[in-house]
This record gives sequence, C-alpha cells and structure tokens, in this order.
Amino acid sequence: MGDRSGYRGWYGVVAVLGATAWWAGVSARAQGDWFVDGPNQPAEACETYALVEALAMQRAPGAGGPLAIDGDTQLPVITADSLQFAMAPGVRVLYGRHGACALGWEVGYVGVYGMVADSVVSGTGNLEIAPFLADGVTGMRNATLAAATYTSAFNSADANVLLTQQNWRPQRVSAYPHESETRVITWDWLAGFRWAGLSETAAVTMTRASGLADTYAVRTNNNLFGGQLGFRGRVDWGLWAIDGWLKAALAGTAASQAQAPIIDSVTGSLFRPSWAASAADVGGIFDVDIAVSRRINETWAVRMGWNSIWLSGVALATNQFDFADSGVPRGGIADGDSLWLNGVTLGIDGRW
Repeated sequence: MGDRSGYRGWYGVVAVLGATAWWAGVSARAQGDWFVDGPNQPAEACETYALVEALAMQRAPGAGGPLAIDGDTQLPVITADSLQFAMAPGVRVLYGRHGACALGWEVGYVGVYGMVADSVVSGTGNLEIAPFLADGVTGMRNATLAAATYTSAFNSADANVLLTQQNWRPQRVSAYPHESETRVITWDWLAGFRWAGLSETAAVTMTRASGLADTYAVRTNNNLFGGQLGFRGRVDWGLWAIDGWLKAALAGTAASQAQAPIIDSVTGSLFRPSWAASAADVGGIFDVDIAVSRRINETWAVRMGWNSIWLSGVALATNQFDFADSGVPRGGIADGDSLWLNGVTLGIDGRW
C-alpha cells in the first residue's frame, strides 16, 4: 500500500478548519448587530472571484522494497521508499461567481509538475538489481554503478455549484478600530464533479565497469473521475481575510501500466518482452487548503497559504516492478495505493 504518514496531519487540519468555522458562526450570532443575508446585505454577497496561485509542493516517498542490492552482503543499497522528492512547482487557477438567491458556481484547475526523486550508488563490481532478476540478466549484476529515478506529474480539474450564506456586520461608529470595520463571514457548500490524473515513471539502471548499462523501466497512468462534496469558509475584515476549504471526491479509478523490454547488454538477447496491463478500482481525491490574504486595492489581494492533496486507489510506478527471474511477463497491475502532496501557495485573489 502507499504512504499514509500524512493521515495525522490531515486530521489536525480538518479539526482546525472545523473549530474555526464553529467559532466564526457562534461569534456572528452572539452579537446583535450581525445580519444573515437579507435585502440589506453588502455588495460582497453577489460577486465574481478569481484566484491564481503558484505552488511549491512535495510528494511523499513512494512505496516498495529494494531496487538494488550489494551482491556480497545481499543488503539493499537503494529502496523505493528511500527516494525523496524535492519541492516541485505547480499552479492553481480558480474562477467562480456568488450569484443571487445564495446560488453560485465555480471551476478550477491545479497541477504539479516535474516531481523527481533519484538515487545513485557506486560500488566495486558488487552491485546488482533487486533479487532475483540479476540471476537471469547478466548485465544487471557485477555492476559498479546503480541508479534509480522516479518521476510524477499531477493534474486535476473540478466544477462545482455553490450554496452560499453570509453573516455580516456593517461599519459603525466606535472608538475601537476593530469594531468600526465591516466584517463578512462567507460559507460555501460545494457539490460537483472532479477529475484527477497521475502519471509516473520509474527506472533502475545498472552500469558495469565496461560502460555497458541495463535498464528496467515502467510507467503508470491513473485517471480518477467522481462526484465531489466540500465546504469553504472565509472571514473578511478590513484589509485582511482568512479562508480555507475541504473537498472530498469518491472516484472511479482507471489505472494502467506499461513495461519496457528487458535486454541483456552482455549477451544481446531479449530477456523479457514489453507488456502492459490495466484495471479499474475505486479511489478518492481529497483537498485541504488554508490561507491568509491582504488587499492591495479594492479588487485584488495577495494570498499565501498551505495546501495538501491526497489520492487513493492509484497505481504507483515503483510498485509495478517484477524482479522475478522469469522471462515471462507477470501480467496484472498493482493498484489501490495512495499518494500525498503537501506544500505552500502564493498568489493573487480577486473579487469584484
């Protein structure tokens, strides 16, 4: 199964967002000068909004066992779960409308690109690929260099309808600055459709002293489609705002994998032909975000925050390796794994 180290962090984030929403609602109703929608509601109740952000996200390590070992000691020198991904760039675009009668809509896209993890180990002719593939492929044993590379790319889009409620307090005369500011609390319940795509590649290369190199490479593709429910809350006061969302989609998953042929560079013979497989499963797409914004004019604000995305029911590339000493493809696909992305966001938030 995939990495699940982020679960405890998710529970904490959900608890914080829930407590913040509860506190905001109680505070709004505890003061007699707060209003809920109505004919005198502020202009913010009907508005168009847009969000453009740059992301810096890190993928959690993959799952799996040894990829290369020391042939003398039989101990691993590279494992799948030791491949650490660096921060990778991404982008989010969101556009929507809070309309009349508390109804609205929004569409969004998020992508994280160029996620790469690699590891290189040198030896003295004692390195070999994970057991027992080296027994059948001469070029994958007695190597002086072992290298593993793992790449991922993530894309997602969603479209939602909104049911919105606002609690607001108009500006009033007061000796206390915090009481003289207009405050608006916006609640959005979301329902819609979400798609997510995950593409990965993984390869292990063994290089001998002669310079001959043998590579075992796989790639996977996952497409998740499903219905989504969610909640977003936002508190505006003066030049500042805090907002966050929690979205969850139950999705059907279409996963596929493809493996390149394994050719023995020493003998020049084909050990195992290329092959592919696919499967359908059930998975999930979960998205949590929280951020702080500061206005720079009447329309635009600078927004900075934290975002986490979790996928389940997917096929990860490193779990598809078949290190058996057999020239016959194993067939099938290992799916039902999970992936966690976590990172920071910086962008602009416009409302008009």
